[in-house]
Amino acid sequence: MSRQSRDAEFMGYLTDLLTDEPELTEPAESPEPAKPAEPAEPAEPAAPAASPEPAEPQEPAQPPVSEPLPLASIVDKKASARIPEVDPPMAAYAGLPDVFDCLLFRVGPFKLALPLLGISSVHKYDETVHELPGMMSWILGIVQMPRERLCVVDMLSLFNRQAAQQTEPVQRLIVLYGSHWALASHDILEVRQLESADIRWRKPAAGSSRSWCVGTLAADLCILIDPRQLHIHLDRMLKSSAGGGFAD
Repeated sequence: MSRQSRDAEFMGYLTDLLTDEPELTEPAESPEPAKPAEPAEPAEPAAPAASPEPAEPQEPAQPPVSEPLPLASIVDKKASARIPEVDPPMAAYAGLPDVFDCLLFRVGPFKLALPLLGISSVHKYDETVHELPGMMSWILGIVQMPRERLCVVDMLSLFNRQAAQQTEPVQRLIVLYGSHWALASHDILEVRQLESADIRWRKPAAGSSRSWCVGTLAADLCILIDPRQLHIHLDRMLKSSAGGGFAD
């Protein structure tokens, strides 16, 4: 090959080298550039703090009032120890206050005290008391009062039959409040104020025939009578006696 031919071929190669663009390959996808963060909106200015209102004058705190504790919180139901049962005061058992007035009177050899709260009236005994056929031995008779008819009770027979044989005349009739019963008395002694502590209280046994005798005044050898229990006792005796009783 001549020199010219080699120069021309070399010139053609250079031309191709300079003019032909190299084959391009698809470049790998580059991650999209991160978008610039949008500027944050300016925060609204905080409202000025409200000035504190003047505190109202407070009332002085009251001392706490202690509430009574429920029984369940005081006594453990599972506790083995038991609280002993205590009987109520005998004055309350007899329906009497701690201080009360009594009428002292005598029936044969017995001195009795009857609370004034249980007395309706006191009458003089006279010949207007009428005996009725078939009347029980412990009833002396019937007396007609202006507004009511009363049944006169021989108090001695309620204690013992031997004492009932005495012939001392009856002087007064003591009427039990709210009843038709009048207690025959041989003498009215006095009215006296008594205190519960002055009395030797007695709680009668169940079924006792003298449940109305609830205590004694040791200083006077006097028996205290519960008028309510005596009223109940007389009503029961009347109902249990065949053919006994009286009409209003």
